[in-house]
Amino acid sequence: MGKGPGLYSDIGKKARDLLYRDYQSDHKFTVTTYTSTGVAITSSGTKKGELFLADVNTQLKNKNITTDIKVDTNSKLFTTITVDEPAPGLKTIFSFVVPDQKSGKVELQYLHEYAGISTSIGLTASPIVNFSGVAGNNCVSLGTDLSFDTATGNFTKCNAGLSFSTADLIASLTLNDKADTLAASYYHSVSPLTNTAVGAELTHSFSSNENTLTIGTQHALDPLTTLKARVNNYGKSYCQSLFGFAGVQHLKQLSSFSSPFQTKSRNFISLRSFSPGKSISVGKRNLSIISRSKSNDGSQDSSFQGGESFFRSVLASMEAVYLHRNPTAKAILELVRSADDNQICYDHVAFRTFGVNGYGIDSMANFFMDFGYTQREELKFPAKKLKALWFSPPSIPISDDGRDVNGPLPRVFISELLVDQMSPQAQEIIRKYTEISGRGNKHAALASALGSLTWEKPLYSDFQQLARESEYAAWTLVNGYAVNHVTISAHRLKSHLRNIKSLNQFIEETGYRLNSDGGVLKVSPDGLLLQSSTVADSVSFQFSDGVTESVPCSYIEFAERLILPQYKNLPEKEVKEFHRRDGFEVGNADKIFESTSKDQLTRRAA
Repeated sequence: MGKGPGLYSDIGKKARDLLYRDYQSDHKFTVTTYTSTGVAITSSGTKKGELFLADVNTQLKNKNITTDIKVDTNSKLFTTITVDEPAPGLKTIFSFVVPDQKSGKVELQYLHEYAGISTSIGLTASPIVNFSGVAGNNCVSLGTDLSFDTATGNFTKCNAGLSFSTADLIASLTLNDKADTLAASYYHSVSPLTNTAVGAELTHSFSSNENTLTIGTQHALDPLTTLKARVNNYGKSYCQSLFGFAGVQHLKQLSSFSSPFQTKSRNFISLRSFSPGKSISVGKRNLSIISRSKSNDGSQDSSFQGGESFFRSVLASMEAVYLHRNPTAKAILELVRSADDNQICYDHVAFRTFGVNGYGIDSMANFFMDFGYTQREELKFPAKKLKALWFSPPSIPISDDGRDVNGPLPRVFISELLVDQMSPQAQEIIRKYTEISGRGNKHAALASALGSLTWEKPLYSDFQQLARESEYAAWTLVNGYAVNHVTISAHRLKSHLRNIKSLNQFIEETGYRLNSDGGVLKVSPDGLLLQSSTVADSVSFQFSDGVTESVPCSYIEFAERLILPQYKNLPEKEVKEFHRRDGFEVGNADKIFESTSKDQLTRRAA
């Protein structure tokens, strides 16, 4: 869950998307392409009976301004201009349709930790004014949605809503249509790794005294194929399939085929062998199924064995790049494995980002949250002009022999440089490279897994300029989304090395230097989180102007999480990870950041 209650439109949105989004009875085909400069062009065609409708949409981004332009077969030009955060938490949206002179509208959205407000007004002599507001937090929120027609002096819309959310459950209650329709909805995430969810909505109309119950579910057969189904208490039923594939040169295609039908049998639903476009026997229910698949040839790729398998494969690729570039980390992992009977679990994996142009924490966090990770506390480092968020992994069964990326899923620690607090020269350099990257921020996890920068190789002079002001910025410029460090979970080791002091001694006795900033062992104020790290490796880097220099790469960390006081009397065999100190500590992390600093690298070379 994100921070704050969001906007009124977010109340019940998860359930609505599950139950109604992507269900249609028309044939639709969509192609989206991206240019190297970040321009997105989408063409779509929809066949409605004998009628064929088409449109072309272009999206252009420049810093915090996004412009969407769409032209359809009715010769209408739709334009939307969005300015993101002209002030903290604020978003401005201006839209109009040509040649409709009465279509202009200005909308303002403001998001706060305890409130979300959206207001819009039509650009006409007698406009319709819309206002919606939500108060609360990311768990409980209460809001209203109003529309007032200044021409007639009447309220055209008056809605209210209540939402309750936890990490895997969202329930909402809304009163719509000027208090005529009451709707209660429920959404439950069963398995984030396979995108399995169930939801339901019950609506009651006071004017007609009718009730409507809709129940739906979805499940990802693999990371690129999703099956959806819904059923309600009416008799019309149809089946629908969507097929898509992602090809070369950032080409994405999506097509859909549907087959509506009526059923006469009663009181049963039969889901047998399903093929796209074929009907399904349904008894007096409204059932729709969507199969969404993306592969190089448009067919389902049977090599994918589910969300967890795919996710761990990505982690393994990130780890492989990390170990290839960092011989110290690779050697230490092998040493600890040999001394501890091959039993290593990762406490967390860390990444660094630029907090500008969408290249900050969210660019990497979105991948992990898509697979069930949950955002936790924020940490601030004012002196370094940094902030960070950490994310806890989903709970899934692990076999006894699981280790490394195949063991318990690690926490994720993602930091970002607060670019707006840097000097104008540093800001200009960072913005230059993130802007020429186009939409590279959308593929942060892919860049990390491939070991590739999303922007062009930098000039050596730009690297030097950033290094003088922020070693973090210089590191990120040449390493991008590469894994900054992985952390061995000391207390999960089986040998005497499970004590971090013994582990530190073992590492130093084998000839490797540990980060000494603030002392080799970093201890949290409560004494329950103990951390240490090596000094980063250096790698030869060829800059775009032909200069080749040694630059800092990554390092390896060690962490021991002690048992919380309330569980100190538990037998050792009964102690689980949740019985231990969780989270991170600013003081510890601030010193761990120094593992890539010039001072520590110089000490290592001495």
